[in-house]
Amino acid sequence: MTSAFLTFFELSGVFVFAITGAIKAIKNRLDFLGVIVFAITVGCAGGIVRDTMLGVEPITAFTNPYYIPICIAGGIVTFILSPKAIGKWTLIPYLDAIGLGIFTSLGCQKAIAMGAGPIAIVGSGILT
Repeated sequence: MTSAFLTFFELSGVFVFAITGAIKAIKNRLDFLGVIVFAITVGCAGGIVRDTMLGVEPITAFTNPYYIPICIAGGIVTFILSPKAIGKWTLIPYLDAIGLGIFTSLGCQKAIAMGAGPIAIVGSGILT
C-alpha cells in the first residue's frame, strides 16, 4: 500500500476517534475546552501508547503536524453540530468500528515494521 493511502486512513481514524471523544464530552456536559481536550485525547492516545510500547521516538502524534489540528477540528465540528444532531448520529458506532479496524491494522503494521515479535504485534494492534 502506498504511504499516502495509509496516511489518509490514519488521519481519518484520528478524526473519527476525535469525534467520538467529543461526543462523550458533550454527553457529560463539558464545556468547549473539555470537548476539545477529549477529542485530542481520544484521537491521539492509542497511537501514543503504541509508539511508547514500541520505543518509537519521537512519538508520531507529537511530530505529525496534522494530528492535533484534525482532533481540534473534529471537536469543533461536533460541538457546533451537537445541539441539533447529537441524538441522531446513528453512524457513530459504525464509524467507531471502522476506526478500530483501521487503527488495529495500522498498529500491527507499525509493529511489524519495527521488527517486533508476534505478541508485541498483537499488543500493538490492540493498544492502538
